[in-house]
Amino acid sequence: DLAIDSEVSTAGRAAGLDVGERYYTRTGAVVVPEGSPISRLSDLAGAAVCTVDGGLAQRWIDGSLDLVDGTAADPPTGARPVVRPSAAACTAAVAEGTAAAYVADWAMDVEPPDAGFTILAEAPFAGAASVAVDRGRPGSAELRSEIDRIVAAMRSDGTLRRLSERR
Repeated sequence: DLAIDSEVSTAGRAAGLDVGERYYTRTGAVVVPEGSPISRLSDLAGAAVCTVDGGLAQRWIDGSLDLVDGTAADPPTGARPVVRPSAAACTAAVAEGTAAAYVADWAMDVEPPDAGFTILAEAPFAGAASVAVDRGRPGSAELRSEIDRIVAAMRSDGTLRRLSERR
């Protein structure tokens, strides 16, 4: 009936779920080897770029990222996708030189970066993480509204920040 997760709201997810108010922003990240000539998103043009299969970063690279409440930079022209099953596999692809960079769905997936890697200051995209309720269930609108009220109260009294910092 209710999903409280760190998923970013996309048009596809919003089609099946009643998405509530944002409770935090989830930012993507670009990981490159230390000393890489890549220092900006535009430097990814024409480069081999690793993304996790089915993730937001893969959709950003191919131009199909559909954020509901967020921002995205233009994807790099001519970037060559290197799709792997996990963040660890993408980090390995960068380490071995199969990919020039790894675009992570979430900066927290790569912070702090492993030795030998750098995270670009420029984020490729940032999306809203929100509570989502199955809109097909009776009472779902009321449930989402109540959860939004609770999240707003937690934000107001500092509870949300404390929980986020601990987790």
